[in-house]
Amino acid sequence: MEKQNKLWIFHNEIYTADGYHLWNDVDSKFLNHLFCLPSHSKLEDFNRCNKILIAIYKATSHDIAAKTIHSGDHVLVLDGKCKGLEGNICSSQDGEAKIFIPSQDLFHILCLTELWQEFKISDSVMLTFRPDAGLVAFVLNSLDDVLSLHNQETSMEVRNCFDFPTKTQTG
Repeated sequence: MEKQNKLWIFHNEIYTADGYHLWNDVDSKFLNHLFCLPSHSKLEDFNRCNKILIAIYKATSHDIAAKTIHSGDHVLVLDGKCKGLEGNICSSQDGEAKIFIPSQDLFHILCLTELWQEFKISDSVMLTFRPDAGLVAFVLNSLDDVLSLHNQETSMEVRNCFDFPTKTQTG
């Protein structure tokens, strides 16, 4: 391993000082990131990498929120004037959501990137991305990015790392 200009080279691969692997020969116009979106907290792991442009980070965060938050969802506000409060999504459009916050008995318009979808035990969810797209299950437990689910068809427990579940109509 050798150091060159604040970067590390190991087996002809380049890494940042904080351990991020840099790919220099990737043509990003052939990558469709909407099929491989990370969860919010996985994306947060990359927030420290100074090689990722802020605009790309914000756009990805917006795409995650837009794909995962829908009317009727229970959410936690992560940032802004309502930080730490819980609410329910009334509607969403153009990167913003109208949210009702019961503790204030008020409606607020917030950016989707300020919200974190919360799942409660017994919520009925459907996974919307591969490999388990279409699986309908009940939430048994929710801890960080890992949902423990009960597959209704097989009566088996499934652990899933936030494969973009959405609440079903019955949940």
